[in-house]
Amino acid sequence: MKNPFREISSGGMEMFVLTMATFGAYTIISIFLLFWIPGFIPLESIFLIPAVFLILLPWWGIRSVRFYNRLNRELFTGWLMPHYAFNAFLVLLVFAWIIVMLRLRDSDFPEYWGQLLGAVLIVYFFGILPIPAAFKKSRKAGMYAVACLVCVTLGFLLLFLAWKILYYNLSSAFIIIEEMYEHGEIMVTDVNRWFSLFGQKVPFTWLHFGWLTGLGLLLLLAAYLLYAKMLSELTGDSLRKMFPKPVLCLIGSTATCHLLFFLLMGIAAIQGESGRRKIQDRFGRYPSAEGMNELYFAGQKPDKAFWDYFCMGRFLDDNGISKPPEEKEVVLDEIITHRFSELTGEEKRIFSDTITKLSSSLMKLDNRLKNGIPKFPLEMKTDKMLATQIPHLNSMRVFCYQTKWRTYMALEAENKQEAFRILEITRKMARYGEGEAFIIGAFVDITCYNIYLDTLEQLVEKHMLTRELIQMISQELLALEKRIPQMEKSSLYSEAVCGNDVFRAVLSGQLQMMRDENTLIIPIRSLPFFLPQFQWLLLQNQVSLLRFYDAENLEAIPDVRKEKRTPSNWVAYLFTPSLRSAYIKFRGLIARSRAERVILACELFRMDTGKYPASASELVPKYLDSIPEDPFTGKPLLFRAGKIRVEVWKIAEKDKIVRVVGEPKEIEGIQVWSVGPNGKNDDGIYNNQKNQNDIRAVIQTR
Repeated sequence: MKNPFREISSGGMEMFVLTMATFGAYTIISIFLLFWIPGFIPLESIFLIPAVFLILLPWWGIRSVRFYNRLNRELFTGWLMPHYAFNAFLVLLVFAWIIVMLRLRDSDFPEYWGQLLGAVLIVYFFGILPIPAAFKKSRKAGMYAVACLVCVTLGFLLLFLAWKILYYNLSSAFIIIEEMYEHGEIMVTDVNRWFSLFGQKVPFTWLHFGWLTGLGLLLLLAAYLLYAKMLSELTGDSLRKMFPKPVLCLIGSTATCHLLFFLLMGIAAIQGESGRRKIQDRFGRYPSAEGMNELYFAGQKPDKAFWDYFCMGRFLDDNGISKPPEEKEVVLDEIITHRFSELTGEEKRIFSDTITKLSSSLMKLDNRLKNGIPKFPLEMKTDKMLATQIPHLNSMRVFCYQTKWRTYMALEAENKQEAFRILEITRKMARYGEGEAFIIGAFVDITCYNIYLDTLEQLVEKHMLTRELIQMISQELLALEKRIPQMEKSSLYSEAVCGNDVFRAVLSGQLQMMRDENTLIIPIRSLPFFLPQFQWLLLQNQVSLLRFYDAENLEAIPDVRKEKRTPSNWVAYLFTPSLRSAYIKFRGLIARSRAERVILACELFRMDTGKYPASASELVPKYLDSIPEDPFTGKPLLFRAGKIRVEVWKIAEKDKIVRVVGEPKEIEGIQVWSVGPNGKNDDGIYNNQKNQNDIRAVIQTR
């Protein structure tokens, strides 16, 4: 077989090496991604890609130095020009070092050193090396060399800006998602620093990914052709010889790879739509902002005026004035979260006075709640699902904390009617929260229900519930258990919508607007035309994520941590752990609800016998058909009457810092508990630091 490299001229070989460092590198990386994205190649092997450039670029660099030094010896006389390339490179390095020393005063310089290095290499390989020999050979060759240098420089700058836009959009996406899932809110940050060249800010009006990338690639292609034309003038060979068969094969392989990834993108897009249709069949709604609006509002009308008053009315005194809480009041708010607490008379007085000052606005709010709770005016829009503002969630949680304290104060005053009235308000708010749109809303609702159940235990301790009320509340708790699967299903659907929407938001540039509404949108919708490999990666992740959401409930979602981690399911690793956490929280609410029903049965037992049961079996079958199952084990809930260990919290002052501290104590009481998600009996204790996560209902009997 004839060797295609044997008849290649020196100029043609120079073009082959340059083509290998550009088109060839693209082909090699594309073939690598073809196997890496689906997971046929280990995830960590992505770090092999820099090795491609470390091999090909130095090869072309060394070849260029040797090629032009040989030309210099032929075209110039004297001792300087044979060593021109080496000496010029030393001068360039010294010049770059001076710039570095000057820029070190600027703390942002590390952001620009890559730009400086790229500029130095461009000037050296496309300016210092070829230009002297080109002008010596002919003015025409020199003009081609200068034009090539200009095109490469401009193309590099434009592609660098395009890369920064892409990097910013992706980094914004992951940061926003992390903030939403860890903090429940989005922090506003300055984005101008991402768009600068050598420390000079670039106008936002220039930042269009498609135009920058398209012009940048066209300029590089023009530079490639000008480089070939210059070599043709330098060597005296025809332009056709600058493009031997191996060069044309490399260019053809690049075009083939590009088209192949277009085809793979189309297949992934079809799979994604199929996944969305499966979710539509599963939940009865297409996973979109419109579907979320339909599910959330369900024909009900929002009331902005109600929620504006609700969010502010809790903090206004009788004169309609809001003032910052004092330090002691802040700590009293913190102790609300604990089931058992010890307060001094002074501390009780402080909070009693606070409640008294707010009594007028709280009563007005209570009256508004009598007519039901209207929907909060959520604005859910395509490409902006994660940016949906949900400030009412915190107001709901704080409101339930306040009602818990109001119930406590009513119990202190032995006002049975007022205590139960406030308890009902807490239940009503928790019941409203069942219809929240997002999974974070479900978490808040579970918190509200736990506050309600804490308060219910206090009423049971004080014997302030009648037999009729106990039976009514028991039925409500049974109804709650039956509604929880629908709450799970709605939460799962909302996650599917957000997961599907976030990919659209990333590519449209809308996602970065979530950080600051004043930030201009920088769209990257044209990404598939220039980087179909990356578009395929995003679509593969979308397909993978939709597959996880195609489940009847949270329990049916496969554990992504048990799957092999690949580039195509990486986003699923980011999203689905929150679903596992939601599943545990919903199961915890079921466990708590069942435990409370046992506690209520114990109170009925006391009403009939004058004492509490010594074991759960005494409650069956008169008060309970059977002991409810622990949802985490399928076995009956655990029961104890007698000595129980609890954490009693109080306010302490040390070094002029007021804080809440807890002390373990034993009380006489009844405890009904679930072993929790770890499946281990921790005696009813919940302590994150010790991996104890039992869920219990407890009352003090003495």
